[in-house]
Amino acid sequence: PRGIGKISIENLRQGERTEAVENFLRMVEGFRTRQKEAPSRLMEYVLEETEYEKYIRDGSEEGEVRWDNIGELITAAERFGDTQEFLEHVALVQSADTRGGKDRVVLMTMHAAKGLEFDRVFIAGCEEDLFPHTRSVTSNEDLEEERRLCYVALTRARHRVYCTFARRRTLWGAVRSNPPSRFLFEIPEHLIEFTPLSENYEEEIIEWN
Repeated sequence: PRGIGKISIENLRQGERTEAVENFLRMVEGFRTRQKEAPSRLMEYVLEETEYEKYIRDGSEEGEVRWDNIGELITAAERFGDTQEFLEHVALVQSADTRGGKDRVVLMTMHAAKGLEFDRVFIAGCEEDLFPHTRSVTSNEDLEEERRLCYVALTRARHRVYCTFARRRTLWGAVRSNPPSRFLFEIPEHLIEFTPLSENYEEEIIEWN
């Protein structure tokens, strides 16, 4: 996308630089001058300078999912004031993910959970605009697919399922307050036990019908 192809690479080998290469190097140097900024701010700057949003949001559903993932990455980075600290944290998480073994939490998508069973299952983010996703609620077909995924997740548990939702959360770089997922209200009432985080939580957020 930067216009650096085989000819540009060959010119570099011959000790010559093209305009495309010069522009790219200037852009990278601009990133380096900001490397001491908070990682979330650095990411936002890189996204803006590279016009990555235009590149990744290609009009497909996969493109939208990829862009959502970028937003979540920035949200995760906002916890850190230093880029090195953030990278070290990521390295630790990746290391923990590869250990596996007995009595460890297994983190996966609902799609990946098909056909598997666990004694206990935790479904995080059971909120409107997250699950079901905001893009699915305008299409009956997409909403039914989300509902099937919910069924898959619920039936992975042999004994108990924990469905969690937040009063508010930082999502895609903004603080949001979404109501609990409609799927929770479709579960038979006698199968649900609601445990509030605080004594007044139920009064503040939910009227259970």
